[in-house]
Amino acid sequence: MFTGESAMEHAEVDVNDPDFWKKVLPDLVTPDMMLIRLEEEIGEEEEEEEEIIGVVEKFWKDLSQMMLGMLDLQRRGQLPDRQKASCMKLLLRISLRSAVFDSDQCTQAKDWLAVLEGTRNRRNRLEYMQSEEIRGETREEEEEEGEDEEEGEEEEEEER
Repeated sequence: MFTGESAMEHAEVDVNDPDFWKKVLPDLVTPDMMLIRLEEEIGEEEEEEEEIIGVVEKFWKDLSQMMLGMLDLQRRGQLPDRQKASCMKLLLRISLRSAVFDSDQCTQAKDWLAVLEGTRNRRNRLEYMQSEEIRGETREEEEEEGEDEEEGEEEEEEER
């Protein structure tokens, strides 16, 4: 509840404001917000080295914190597709900006991207499918052998 003069300052809140969440929760870090920061704060231009180093360090700290949450959601299978796509887009852009980010940061971005993408390797899927087929064949053979043994036991009992 607002009272006094401050009530007039905060009386009108525009929820349609594009910067609404930045104003309400300035420390909130989402993949979309990080994409915007990457373009606005870091950009493609070469700025003064000292100035850009501070911006990149703050950006990387926020990115690392955000990625901990994203990877946790991914591991639990609860990462929304939209956030995952935005995150992957952000990481790809970072990995390609070797003029701004150092090699360790680019490598880390690629590693995070690989974790979010998951395995898309056809060979792994084929190996998995083949192992399932082999397991299925083995089960069928075991069942057949079990049936043969039962038939043999039944024949022995009949002979007695």
